[in-house]
Amino acid sequence: MKTLEKIKQVISDTMLLICAVLVAACTLLAAAAVILRYFFNIVFIQTEELITFLFIAIVFLGIVPVIQRKEHVAVALIQNMMSGYARKALIIFQYAVIIVVQVVFLYASYYWIRTNSNFLTPGLRIPYQTIYMLVPVSSFLSGVIAVIDLVETILTPVGDPIFRKEAKPE
Repeated sequence: MKTLEKIKQVISDTMLLICAVLVAACTLLAAAAVILRYFFNIVFIQTEELITFLFIAIVFLGIVPVIQRKEHVAVALIQNMMSGYARKALIIFQYAVIIVVQVVFLYASYYWIRTNSNFLTPGLRIPYQTIYMLVPVSSFLSGVIAVIDLVETILTPVGDPIFRKEAKPE
C-alpha cells in the first residue's frame, strides 16, 4: 500500500511542479504582452496563443493533483448519510465511474488527435496534436490515481473510519 501511495504522490507532485512552472511562465508572458501592447503598441499573436496553450496545459495537468488530493467537486450528501458496506460500495462505484470516464477520454482523444494531426496553430505553427496530447496524458495519469484509490478502497476494511457516517455539524 505504501508503494502505491508513493506512486500517487510522485505523479501528483510532478504535475504540481509542472503546473507551477507553467503558471509562472503564463504570468510572465501575460505581463510582457500587456506591457508591449499598452506602452509600445506591439502585439504578438504568438504570445497570445502561447498563453492560451499554457492555460490549457495548466487545467489538464492540474486535474491530476486535484484528483490525488480528493479536492475535486463532489456532492457527498448521499455518501455522508451512509456507513459500512453501503458507503464502501458507493465509494468503489465512484472510482469505477472515474476510471470509465478516463478510459473513454483516452479512447476518444486517440481518434481526435489522429484526425487533427496535420493542422498547425496559426501563430506558433506547431501541430495541434501537441496541445491535444494533454488530454490523454491527463486522462492516463488521473486513471492511474483512480485505480490506486480503487484498490486501496477495496483493501480497506469496512470498520475503517472512512466508512463511518459523517457527523452532522452543529
